[in-house]
Amino acid sequence: MNFVDVLRDVVVEQDGLPKRHQPPKTYVQEVEDDIDDDENEFVTFIRAEDIRPDVTAANSMSVALQEMSTCKGMFDKWADELDRTAPSKREELEDELFSAVDELRDQASLALESSASIVRNHETFAQEMTVLLESCANHPKGDFYRPMEVMAIGDSILDESDKLATYSMQMQEQLDRVLVLVESIRAKQERRLLWRKVLKWLFRAFQVLSVILSVGAFILPMMIPMGDFSKTAISIGATLAGGAAKLCKKLEQSEDEEYKFNRMLEFLRVQVPIEAERASNSLQVFQACHRVLQVDVKVQQGECVRINQYDAVKARNEWRAHRLSLQQVNQAFQRARTGPGYSY
Repeated sequence: MNFVDVLRDVVVEQDGLPKRHQPPKTYVQEVEDDIDDDENEFVTFIRAEDIRPDVTAANSMSVALQEMSTCKGMFDKWADELDRTAPSKREELEDELFSAVDELRDQASLALESSASIVRNHETFAQEMTVLLESCANHPKGDFYRPMEVMAIGDSILDESDKLATYSMQMQEQLDRVLVLVESIRAKQERRLLWRKVLKWLFRAFQVLSVILSVGAFILPMMIPMGDFSKTAISIGATLAGGAAKLCKKLEQSEDEEYKFNRMLEFLRVQVPIEAERASNSLQVFQACHRVLQVDVKVQQGECVRINQYDAVKARNEWRAHRLSLQQVNQAFQRARTGPGYSY
């Protein structure tokens, strides 16, 4: 099932529209019929409010990218620290732990790349909407033609959203596997030496993460709406990086190894999966295109959909501002990838 099919089901439920449609009547046919607008019952007029972008989307996607970036940065440092302290000869449990952490890092990388791809596609979607509305504004009657390019980008976003859901779930499952291994090592009394090595590794990995977080390695811009345009501020919505930074400070203040481990375990088992899933879900929300599809359904039914020049220009400006906001998020993410929080 493609993007149009999925979203059309939403529209059908909302509007009670039939699922099968007649081929759209073209503008040329209407001209040949020489029917006045006032007498044409199939003409539907839309306003800017009917097709405006979600003004909170850039913020939520920025936060989601930060959360996924923190996950990847955290698991990168785990793997790096394991590699740095790896003995020449490892026990079977150590080999299993090394392999599990490497796979966790790979899953986090896939989830982050999929997240970044979704945000890039949203920027392209906004650009295509800007072009479409510019054409409507310049059309003598304001005809709203079928947004095929927009729908194609929508397909890409839907496909990538499915991938992200899978990668995010696999990352969380792999994290749970790593934690089960760590706890099994802790429970084996005959493995006390190995346990102390694992505990030292975990604590050292969090110390490295603390340094990275202190320089704002995963901070991306937040867009504060200002009329039809936006300005950039520092995002304060991400909770994973902030939670990790607070945990690191608490670990440094304690000498109790059991306390340190229990706090790290709680953070990894509870907060990381919650925020990763929340980030994944927020990147899969695509309300703006639901509204655009409602218009597309009308066109496919044979209705002539039009928008007056004032509303077309207004909607175009909103989508243009939305694209600029997403562009800033994408550019900030690309710059952040060259910083200390990422390793490849």
